[in-house]
Amino acid sequence: MVKILSRTEDRKIQTSNYLIELELNEYLEFAENIISNNEYQRKRVRSSMSIYSQLKEDLKYGCIIPPIVLAIDSKDMPEEELNQSNIKELLKKSLILDGLQRTFTIIDAYNELIKEGKDTSLFLKGSLRAEVYGGINRFGLLYRMLTLNTGQTPMTLRHQIEILYSNYDVNIPDIMLIKEVEGRSPRNIGEYRFQDIIDGFVSYLQSSYLPMTRSTILETIKTLETISSENVEEDLFKTFVQCYNSLLNRMNSMTSEDDIKDMNDLLSEDDSLLLNAESVKTFLFAESIFSLMSKPQVMTGFGAGLSLLKQKNKISSISDISRLINSLEGGGDYAYDWFLELNKNLYIIKQNSSKIGNSQRMYFSEFFRLLFDESAGCFLNLYETSNTAMEVYTNKMGI
Repeated sequence: MVKILSRTEDRKIQTSNYLIELELNEYLEFAENIISNNEYQRKRVRSSMSIYSQLKEDLKYGCIIPPIVLAIDSKDMPEEELNQSNIKELLKKSLILDGLQRTFTIIDAYNELIKEGKDTSLFLKGSLRAEVYGGINRFGLLYRMLTLNTGQTPMTLRHQIEILYSNYDVNIPDIMLIKEVEGRSPRNIGEYRFQDIIDGFVSYLQSSYLPMTRSTILETIKTLETISSENVEEDLFKTFVQCYNSLLNRMNSMTSEDDIKDMNDLLSEDDSLLLNAESVKTFLFAESIFSLMSKPQVMTGFGAGLSLLKQKNKISSISDISRLINSLEGGGDYAYDWFLELNKNLYIIKQNSSKIGNSQRMYFSEFFRLLFDESAGCFLNLYETSNTAMEVYTNKMGI
């Protein structure tokens, strides 16, 4: 029988933590299912076969292992707390936050005893303790996964966030996140590649416009510093997506398709504006506001720029940016001037950079940082921000 030993409130993530005790046979009833619940958790660490071989042998002789940490998503939790009557069923829906390799080892030990024809009764009656976060939201999951993995060989941050959001219905009106398995690209405003949005979100968490690489302890600590200052009652990922989508809609309403057509006609008529580019197509970084805001360089720059503003106490949260978006101005004489200036700057960057993608990300990080900085002279002015961001970029790069 699963026993609930104690209940403690985790005030940081505002979730109840339960310490439970169960027999190994009870854990084995659902252990394999919760491993396979999430495709990203199926793989085991290669070195685990050797690292955990001694633990496997010890388990056969009744070894007690450190508590495994499980979590039950808030959407799966009933209104009442975990209790003796509902915990067994709810554990079948849980996610392993810490103890995946130990779980594999328990399963391996049991299977070996069966294969060797040995009595498993004592093994199955062995005691296992576990911490269970009951009714945890996705922000709490991310926060606890990062704290539990610090000091170990961690997954990449993208991997951890994919785990949290792989089966997540964002449920935001007029927004669709397209996953790779769907085999198509965004075609309409409000549609985004899931991976690109993830990159932008991680750029916000890590305060870096650079593409994600293997997560290190330092990156994890930086991420924790960002997350720990956020409102845990808010779904930060959802707020990020909503804010970005609002910005796209605002820009698109300010610069219409007819405005873009006028810009293209001007470029076709005046070759000098192309800065020696072979054609209008090769000159343009983006052919429309939609194509601009669909690029991962823009999303990562947006995330990093907002994070820098937050670090400098220019904003307190992403919601501050959402409130400013409707006050944006195009600037310039024509509605397309800011967009033309942006494309011109990005063409110059392309011609003078050996790592074009990273340079573009850096430019957009400065662009969004300046655009929403009330103390900047280009505050909320797209045209002025395009030029000021280029000045900052060229000074940093020594061009």
